[in-house]
Amino acid sequence: METVSIVCVFFVFGLIYRAYTVFEESDRDERTIVAVFENQNAVDLEEQLAGCIDGATFSAGANSVFEKIENKYELYIAYGLLQYNGEMHKFYVNSTDDTSAKPGEVFVDNSRIGESFSVGDKITIGGKEYTVYKNVIQSSSDFVFCSIDDVPKDCLIREFLLILDTQPTYTQAEEIVALMNEVFHIPNEIRTPETLELLDQQLSSMQMFVSLIMILFAVFNCSLCYKYLYSTSRETMRVLRICGATKGYCNTVYILEIAMHILLCFGVAYLLFDWLILQPAINAYSGIELAYSKSNYMFILLSYIIISVVIAFVCVLPSAVSGQIAKRQQ
Repeated sequence: METVSIVCVFFVFGLIYRAYTVFEESDRDERTIVAVFENQNAVDLEEQLAGCIDGATFSAGANSVFEKIENKYELYIAYGLLQYNGEMHKFYVNSTDDTSAKPGEVFVDNSRIGESFSVGDKITIGGKEYTVYKNVIQSSSDFVFCSIDDVPKDCLIREFLLILDTQPTYTQAEEIVALMNEVFHIPNEIRTPETLELLDQQLSSMQMFVSLIMILFAVFNCSLCYKYLYSTSRETMRVLRICGATKGYCNTVYILEIAMHILLCFGVAYLLFDWLILQPAINAYSGIELAYSKSNYMFILLSYIIISVVIAFVCVLPSAVSGQIAKRQQ
């Protein structure tokens, strides 16, 4: 029964993770305005931007837009495209400077730039020397971070993306789009915020509701299980006490018994879930596989141990108290 409960916990953890991701992504989409400049390579992009006065570089265009709308809207982040050693790399600029980069410092991705940099190394971008203050390996994107006030002057535009702290109204979105057109002149496309479809909202809400019900079911099963464990252990404890064992020794035996039970049930539940349920769940719910990393499994195990100990204590406390009362009455 407890093994089934743990399998349910695995499944609902994935549902909750996926539902949260859907809401998080939808929230970001509702706050994002993107100006897209289509290009295949750096040469095409330079030709495309040749007649654009303010938008010839990312720094000129970005700072111009920031100056015009930053006083009206809370901006979160923007990014463009950096040309480095003849190759194009994404270039992120944080208007609130959350990257902690100071003027003259950059945050580089060694795996994408193609060279190995260490913290403190010097790197030349756009004819200007910068100091690497942090580096990271990420396979999903190639990027260089720096302060909004310290953007390399030859950073060309691929996409100009604004993520606002709050969702803009339709009128506000139109105003920002008009400012982008005024500054950049030639974007191929400007994407305004899109709201999450009602069906997706309902499905995500249903996932959260079903997950809550299954977690309550798992807690109920655990409480029954630990009541049974305590009732079956009492006779063993009596025998140990008769044989001269101390109360602390008996409690240690009981705790070890619970620990072995928890680990055994968790291991069996993990195997059952991995072999029988995980793949069908991935097929049914796209993106749910991201929830089942090693760190998340460890988080579930530690949380389960803590919750199990609390449930075990709550379940056996009434029996222990009633036993002490009966003993005193005798």
